[in-house]
Amino acid sequence: MYRRLSLSVLGLVAFACFLAAQNDRISELKIALKQVEDTARVKTLAALGFEYAFIDSDTSRQYSRQAISLGRRLEFPKGEADAVNNLAISFDIIGEYDSSLFYFLEALRIYETIDHKPGIARALSNCGMVFQNLDSSQKSLNYHLRSFNMEKQLEDSIGMAYSMIHIANLFTDLERSDSALFYYEQSIQILERKGDRDGLTYSYVGLGEYYRETEPQKAIKYLLKAEEIYQEFGNSTGLANAGLLLGMAYQNANTRDVSALQSYKKALKQAEMVGAMQVKAQILSRMADWYELNSQPQAALDHFRQFKTIEDSVFSEEKARQIASIEGAFLSEKKDNEIFLLNAENKQQKQLTYYLVIGVLVVLSLLGMLWLNYLSRSKAYALLKRTNQQIETKNREVEMERNNATQATRAKANFLSVMSHEIRTPLNAIIGLTHLLIDYPEQGDKKKNLSSLKFSAENLLALINDILDYSKLEEGKAEIESIQFNLKETLDRILDSFLFKAEEKQIRLKAKYDSAMPSIVTGDPTRFSQVLNNLLSNAIKFTDTGSVTLDAEVIDHGLIQFSVIDTGIGIMADKLDAIFESFTQADEGVNRKFGGTGLGLAIAKQLVEAMGASLQVESVEGKGTRFFFTLPLEASSAATYANRAVGKRPSFTSMKGARVLLMEDNAVNVLVATQFLKSWSVDVDVASNGVEGLQLMEQDRYDLILMDLEMPVMDGFETTEHIRKNLNEANKHIPVIAITSSTSIMARNKARAAGMNDFITKPFNPNELYKMLEKFVLKLDAEEVSENQD
Repeated sequence: MYRRLSLSVLGLVAFACFLAAQNDRISELKIALKQVEDTARVKTLAALGFEYAFIDSDTSRQYSRQAISLGRRLEFPKGEADAVNNLAISFDIIGEYDSSLFYFLEALRIYETIDHKPGIARALSNCGMVFQNLDSSQKSLNYHLRSFNMEKQLEDSIGMAYSMIHIANLFTDLERSDSALFYYEQSIQILERKGDRDGLTYSYVGLGEYYRETEPQKAIKYLLKAEEIYQEFGNSTGLANAGLLLGMAYQNANTRDVSALQSYKKALKQAEMVGAMQVKAQILSRMADWYELNSQPQAALDHFRQFKTIEDSVFSEEKARQIASIEGAFLSEKKDNEIFLLNAENKQQKQLTYYLVIGVLVVLSLLGMLWLNYLSRSKAYALLKRTNQQIETKNREVEMERNNATQATRAKANFLSVMSHEIRTPLNAIIGLTHLLIDYPEQGDKKKNLSSLKFSAENLLALINDILDYSKLEEGKAEIESIQFNLKETLDRILDSFLFKAEEKQIRLKAKYDSAMPSIVTGDPTRFSQVLNNLLSNAIKFTDTGSVTLDAEVIDHGLIQFSVIDTGIGIMADKLDAIFESFTQADEGVNRKFGGTGLGLAIAKQLVEAMGASLQVESVEGKGTRFFFTLPLEASSAATYANRAVGKRPSFTSMKGARVLLMEDNAVNVLVATQFLKSWSVDVDVASNGVEGLQLMEQDRYDLILMDLEMPVMDGFETTEHIRKNLNEANKHIPVIAITSSTSIMARNKARAAGMNDFITKPFNPNELYKMLEKFVLKLDAEEVSENQD
């Protein structure tokens, strides 16, 4: 909250300086408007729209719309785009963010049409700021990253620095502290090199707020630097804001530090000088807290009363403005009604005069009567024609809606058909191979059959995971981790998993890594691998000859661009946007020839966006395709990673003497789990529900419990709660591992709340099960040895 307050106050500082020469600038533009024509007139109208945006939004919109209209008429898209951008600014300043976003996106579209890169960068940045105002941090980050890349192409260092500040603020909002710190520090380097001291205050205040709670001494250092610059420029508003944040940092370092009170007092004086009432209220509130913590209740009460007085005053002024606005709207409506009644009365009088004249004409001339009859018929015909046109328009709208509904139904039917085929294909193999192994155990290549069975089961699981992942991404519930991993090893492992498919199709699978690519990085290796797996799988699927290349290029410190390039069938230009839609492929024939659910690219796109980037595509039909995205991956310490990655892969050694209780009601799951456990010499007992399991625990002592969450009679949650609350000390603390088919955070949180220690997801593999035994059973053995030695 305070970081946003600080930056908004900085905006007000810039705004105050901007208004200083506002009237002179507007006067010059009005004089110029009388002397220029054509495109110069468009530019001048657009400039007036910008200048008025800060003092009179209605006048601003009038000038901007005139510029837009003239720009279109003269086919001058650059001027039109500038005017649309200024129109968006006028809405943004008064807080109408939906309208503002609409026009910023329209400006972006026009700039992209004419490939005007400075305009594209500006519009992207503006969109990012609106999304931040709408509390959509992830979308805001995507636009600011795109703006930063465009400014990098333009070699606009100052623009890059300001984009970095926005990106750092958003990474802070998204709790990605390492990335936020990197961009703050980079912006300072650029701004110090360029001598932009005004811009430096944004970075210093941002870093001050970044460190304020965790490392207050660092925050104090940066805020003092900002205060020094404000003092140099005589900026009272900036000094008030910096003093407020500085006092808070001093208090975080030491709640009784008198330096905090001194900073608040200086800030209060500056706020009073410029009438910054909201900042003054915040300072008084913090001073009241300081006095209360330092046992000065009277001073605390006095400052709290001053704070409440300002707060109530600001609230009253806001209410007064709302009432005035409502009264203004009421008076305007009342005036409109009076004008309407007056017009109606005048119209009635005119009609009466008209009919009197007609009456005279009827008496005087039959020809006049015939003429009036003709006019009446003409009007009736015109009315009938208009009615028919309205009916035709309505019919077209209904037809369009019916077509849309039909297409949606067809899409649903196509999806169900595709899913039926995709699921039945591996399922058919699983059932058929199972019959062969049961009915003809001595025939055929058993190892090959088992290998094919495992492959088909894994394909089916991957398909189900795709559907579940897409569902979670649609609901905005994707979980993005931030852990260390070896980037090159991860890329090599992903490539190795596709070697067989590439060799089968006789195409080359190549890797191209930038020598500057860091070895150890921080990010989400699982989601990162999932994206590249989808892209490489598609590339190999749609390539019959040539090669598929995985390219990793460092484009800036901390920014790595990953590309998957193929020489396959390519994508038609008019289908490039559609391929990212759910259940969609570029051509219906593609599914019949190559298969697939149409979910892969939709999932990859949303995962890339969740990691702070955007997935893009370039393609030439018949020649190949390139998918690429740029991720912020910070280099990490190899030593730290080595210490974290010392765990060994399970070797499946004997665990003779270990006793496990398996609570599971599914016979097949029981068969699989018990065979794994017995192969490691583990003694295992089985209960089909919680009641049976508790009865077995009364008779024996176990080292570990494997607990299915969904069982009849008494489920896993209820059973675990009973163990933790009601059993004796010997059994109360036995490790309980949940066996679940759910991957949702809600189910895992519920399991932890019930007292479970960890999770295994169905279908589990032997490595995962053995690791649980190592983690809990061997740990218990080590503790018992230690206790005996003591």
